[in-house]
Amino acid sequence: MKKEEENGEELIDLNPEGDDNANSNSKNNIKNKKDDDNKNKKFHFTKIIFTVLILFILILLIYFIIKPNKNKNEVKRKDLIIFDFDKTISFNDVFEEQRFLLPSVKEQEEIMERMYYENWTSLMSSVYDRFYELNITISDINNFIDTVKYTEGMVELLQYLQKNKNKYSIVILSAGHYYQIIRMLQRINMIELFDEIIAIPSYIENNKIIVTQTYEHHCDICNAGQCKTLEYNKLINKFKKDKNIIFDKVYYICDGLNDYCLARNLGKNDSLLVRKNYTLYEGLYNAGMIKNISCKVESWVDGFDVINYFNNEIN
Repeated sequence: MKKEEENGEELIDLNPEGDDNANSNSKNNIKNKKDDDNKNKKFHFTKIIFTVLILFILILLIYFIIKPNKNKNEVKRKDLIIFDFDKTISFNDVFEEQRFLLPSVKEQEEIMERMYYENWTSLMSSVYDRFYELNITISDINNFIDTVKYTEGMVELLQYLQKNKNKYSIVILSAGHYYQIIRMLQRINMIELFDEIIAIPSYIENNKIIVTQTYEHHCDICNAGQCKTLEYNKLINKFKKDKNIIFDKVYYICDGLNDYCLARNLGKNDSLLVRKNYTLYEGLYNAGMIKNISCKVESWVDGFDVINYFNNEIN
C-alpha cells in the first residue's frame, strides 16, 4: 500500500485499488507492446515475403521476355522440301482437267492448243469467264476438282512427312492457281503441313473464280506471272529474315519443263526428284539439259519411291 507524507505526517492511501489498476495498466501496456511488436514483426515478415514474391515474378517476366528474343536471334538449320503441284501431287494438271466442264469438245481441244502459246494466267482467267457465261457455278467447279486424282502414293508421302515435320520446312511452289490447290489439299486435310503455298493468286468474287496476274518477269522458261527461281529466292530470304532458318539442303519434287528454271539453280548439296518419263525427265535425259544441272538428280514413279528415298536419306 502506497504511503505519502504531508506536513510531516504519514498519509495512508485509502484507494488501494489504484495500485492494482496501475499494475493492470502496466501489464496491459506491456502486453500491448508485445502485441504491437508481434504485429510489426508479422508485418515486416509479410512485407519481405511480398517483396521476394514480386522480385521472383519480375525475374520470371524478364526471363520469358528475353528468352524468345534470344531464341529469335539463334539461327536454325533445317532442310527444305519443295513440291510442285500439278502432275506431282495431283496425277494430272488440275486446271487442264477442268476443260471437260465445257460442253463442246471443240472448245476443250482449243484450250489445250492455247496452252502452248498463250499467257498461262490469262488463259485461266478466260476459261473461268467462259464458265461464268455458261452458268457453270463454283459448286460445279468444286465438285469437279474433287474428282481429280492424286498421284499414287502422294497422300501417303504427305502423311509420312507430317510425322517427320520437325526435320523439314515444306512448301508448295506451283504455277497453278491458289484456289484449286487449296481445294485439293482440303480433301486430304493437308493444308497445315505446308509452311508456304506459293501459287498464282486466285479468289472467288460474284460466283466466279478470279485469277490475277502477279508480276512480269524475263525468265524464258517459266510461265508468265511466275518465275520459280525468283519465287525460290524470295522464299529463302523470307525464312531467313522472319524465322532465322537457313537451309542446309533443298529437295525439289517436280515433273515439268517449267521446273527446269529452278532445277538448274539448285546447289551441289541439293536434290532434284523428277517424275520419270514426264517432260522434265525427258528434257534432262533426252535433250541433254542435265548438263546444266549441278544438284543430284533422282527419279520417281510414285510417292512410295519418294518415301523410300527419304528413308534412305534419314538412315
